[in-house]
Order: sequence, then structure tokens, then C-alpha cells
Amino acid sequence: VVLGLLSAVALATAIGIFSGLFDLNRWLALSGPAFWGGQVWRIVTYVLLPVSLLTFLMNGVMITLWGGSLERNWARRELWLYCLVVTLGTGAAQILLQAFMPSPFAGSAPMAYGLLVAWGFLFRYERISFIGIGEMTIGLLALLAGALNFILIWFSAGLSNAVIALAGGLTGLAYLWAQMKIIMGRE
Repeated sequence: VVLGLLSAVALATAIGIFSGLFDLNRWLALSGPAFWGGQVWRIVTYVLLPVSLLTFLMNGVMITLWGGSLERNWARRELWLYCLVVTLGTGAAQILLQAFMPSPFAGSAPMAYGLLVAWGFLFRYERISFIGIGEMTIGLLALLAGALNFILIWFSAGLSNAVIALAGGLTGLAYLWAQMKIIMGRE
């Protein structure tokens, strides 16, 4: 469902750009001045916008892999709530760190990053085998993939955008840790 929603908005964005009738980026992308100017919906809608076809496809594959794995263990409502928490965490970091920068922030990369964090957290002790390398825990694999993702975002979009994406992942991790403590605290 998450991927379907992202695909529908990507299609609508492409139709708007190619027809010249509308530009969803002007209405949905997150920027500090627009948010502080009263357009608060942008803290959630920025994640629906595709940045490019390549990033849309890559993030779509990651959302399908990690989101599908998580949805088998969570209820759909829990997956949606987690995606919302990660989206809000990333958006809050954006509007606080770049409060006066008019450059728009968009894309589903923070959601994919958050799903990687959840996958690594929930399955952290499971082992996975790699031909020629040996075995590794999923937690370590997710940590390495997250570090690589941070470095790639840093070199392609700048350090501030990498920190903003990391903030979403850390928000998701804090949410999962709090959920675990609540569950473990029950009698």
C-alpha cells in the first residue's frame, strides 16, 4: 500500500510536469519557510514526492523488501504508524536544521532509511550467509548499509541532508526502543 501511494503520487507528479498544468513539488515539498508560514501538511507530504526516476526505483525496491519483511511481522496499521513516525522525525529535523532555507526537501529515501533501521533492529540477531564472505548478523548488515547510505547521501546531497535523513532513522529507532520497553514492562 505504501509503494502504491508513492507510485500514484509519482505518476501524478510526472503528469503535472509533462503537461505543464501543475507542479506537485510546489505544493508538497518541505521547506522551513513554507512550514513556518502555515503550510504544516508539508511535514508529511514531502515523502510522497519522487526526486528522480532512479531514486524512486531504488527506494521502491528497498521499501518493498524491508516493508514487506516488516509487514509480515507487524499489522498494517503498525507499519503505517512507523512510517509516519519516521516521516515526522525527518521532517522535524528538516524544519529545525534548515528553518530559513527555501530549498525544498522531498523524496522517499528517509522512509527507506527508517525501514532499514526497523529491519535491522527487529531481526538484529538473525544470521545471513554471504558467499565468499561468511555469516553476518542482520543487525550488523543493517548498520553497514545505513552507514553506506549516510555516506552516499552526504556526497550526493550534502552533509545537512545526510544528517536530516539520519534523524529520521534515529527517530524510528527511538520509537522501536520505546515500544520494546513498553512491551517488556508489561506483566
